[in-house]
Amino acid sequence: MTKRLFDEDVYLRTCKAHIIETTENAVVLDQTIFFPVGGGQSADFGYIDGIPVTDVKEKNGVIYHYMDSFPTTKEVTLIIDWDKRLDGMQQHCGEHILSGIIKEAYDGNNKGFHIGKDFITIDIDTKIDQEMLIHIEDLANDVIYQNIELKFDYVDDDTEFDFPVRKDVTVDENIRIVTIPNVDCVACCGTHPHRTGEVGIIKLYKVEKNKGLSRIFFKCGQRALLDLRRKTDIVKTLNQEFSSDDTSILERFYAEKEKNEQLKKSYIELNRKLIDQTIEEQLKKEKAYQLLIFDYLPSQDMNYVIKKVSEVMNTVLLVYSKSEFKVMLSHDGSFDVKCNEIFKEIKNYGGKGGGSQKVAQGIFESNESGMIFVDYIVGVLND
Repeated sequence: MTKRLFDEDVYLRTCKAHIIETTENAVVLDQTIFFPVGGGQSADFGYIDGIPVTDVKEKNGVIYHYMDSFPTTKEVTLIIDWDKRLDGMQQHCGEHILSGIIKEAYDGNNKGFHIGKDFITIDIDTKIDQEMLIHIEDLANDVIYQNIELKFDYVDDDTEFDFPVRKDVTVDENIRIVTIPNVDCVACCGTHPHRTGEVGIIKLYKVEKNKGLSRIFFKCGQRALLDLRRKTDIVKTLNQEFSSDDTSILERFYAEKEKNEQLKKSYIELNRKLIDQTIEEQLKKEKAYQLLIFDYLPSQDMNYVIKKVSEVMNTVLLVYSKSEFKVMLSHDGSFDVKCNEIFKEIKNYGGKGGGSQKVAQGIFESNESGMIFVDYIVGVLND
C-alpha cells in the first residue's frame, strides 16, 4: 500500500519518499503526493529526482509512477506540477458545486463528468435550457462568494455509512465523503480545495443535447480567467477595428456583415458577367468538345460554367482555372467519353483527382503541370 499524502494535505507540493519497487516502466513509493488518475480527474504530473513523471495509476492500493527512466537512489524527492494540481482541484470542486445545485434546483442528476483540454463537461438527465443555465451559474458563483469550508469524512465500510449523498456509493470500503454544506454531498476520491472560494469563478458556456442528456460546458478558476482575458483582447481588437465600444460592437458587426453581403452579391454578379464573356469568346461551336481556360475562376463557379455552356450546346466540356490550378471534364452522359478513366492518369502529371464516367475533376500544385494534363486530355479527346 502506498501512503496517500495528497489525502492528508492537498497543498503539499514536495516531499521525500523511498522507492520500494521498480517495474518495467514505473516505480512504487512508500508514500506519494502524486494523485493517480481516477474519479473523472487526470493524474498529477511532476518530477521524481528531476525525472518527469508521465502518468500515475493505482492498482489494489499500490500507486505506480510511470517514468521513462528511473532515479539512481532509493530515497527520492517528489515535486508535483502545482498549476496542473490547482486546475484539477478547481474544476473538480466546481463540478461538485454545479451537480449539487442542479440536483437541488431541478432534480437533475449528474450522469457523466469529464475534464477536457478545452472544456469541462457534465451530463445531466433532465432538460436544461439557456435561462436555467444562467440561473445555475448565478447560484454556483454565490456558493463561491460564501467561501464555504469543505468537509472530508472517511468511512471504513458501508455498514457505518450515514451520509445524504447525491448519488449511490459504488465502493464498500475506504469510502471518502466530500461535503459542501447545504450544497453537495458525494463519495469522491479526487482532489479538492478546502474552501469554495478557491474555485475562483464558474463560467457556464453552453448546453447541448447528448444521447438524451443535457451536456453542460463550463470552466472554473484559472481556466475561466484565461478564457475571459483572451476574449477581452478579442473584443478590444474588434472595437478598434469597428470604432465601437462594448455596447455597440454587435450593431457595428451586423452593419458590416450586411455591407459585405451586398459587396459579395455585386462581386458575384460582376464576375459572372466576365465568365459569360469568356465563354462567349472561347466557345467553338464547330468542335466536338469545348476547351475553356480562365485566368480567374473560383472553384464554386465551375458548375456555373457547365450550366451556361449546356444552355448553348450539348458537348464534352473541359474547363481549367489558372487561379485555382483546377481542371474539370464533364458531359451529360450521351457521349462515349469516360471521364474517370481519363483522370486515372492525373497522378502521373503531379495532380490529384478523380470522378465518375460523366464528370471528373482534379487539382495541381502549379499551372505548368495543370496545363500539361489539359493537353493530355485534349489529345485523348482528339483521338
